[in-house]
Amino acid sequence: MLVIFEGVDGSGKTTLAKLLAEKIGAVYIKPLAGQEGKLRDLGVQGMKDPIVDLVASDIARELSDAGQPVICDRSLVSVFVYQMMTQAGPPENHLEIYDHWIQNILPKDHLIIHLRRDLEECHQNRPNRFPKWELKHLDICFRSHIELVEFLGAKTMPFFNGLDPESSADLLVERIRNRDD
Repeated sequence: MLVIFEGVDGSGKTTLAKLLAEKIGAVYIKPLAGQEGKLRDLGVQGMKDPIVDLVASDIARELSDAGQPVICDRSLVSVFVYQMMTQAGPPENHLEIYDHWIQNILPKDHLIIHLRRDLEECHQNRPNRFPKWELKHLDICFRSHIELVEFLGAKTMPFFNGLDPESSADLLVERIRNRDD
């Protein structure tokens, strides 16, 4: 099983992803860890396809090596959302890339969790990352891209992160297990 966390900066993705991995005995990965700034600059630097390939290969390698569930902190959705925040935008063929990713790279047993949180709290968690108005724009971009990948066949689950991390992780474990029943 592959569970991917997506959402705006400061929504609690890393905290919840690590807690969930611990609770279900999964491997935690963060493709492009520490390179969030690079994600925002992709369109300007013209590094679209190599980054897409890198994110996809990181996930595929971990899945084949792990032999157990994998929890992924961000994915291709984040790459394209951050490209939208630049003047260049995502590649023109991003629909084809998403479709290929969903049909040929993601395992059948996958779930993309769109982590939502009050944007004021997100800004308090990461005050230097984005101005408040830009967080709102990011939130809208994530919602539209999550709807797009869902339309193309990806399995998604919205999750509003309004509880303490332990309670949120316990609730996610329950929702994921109920989804499988």
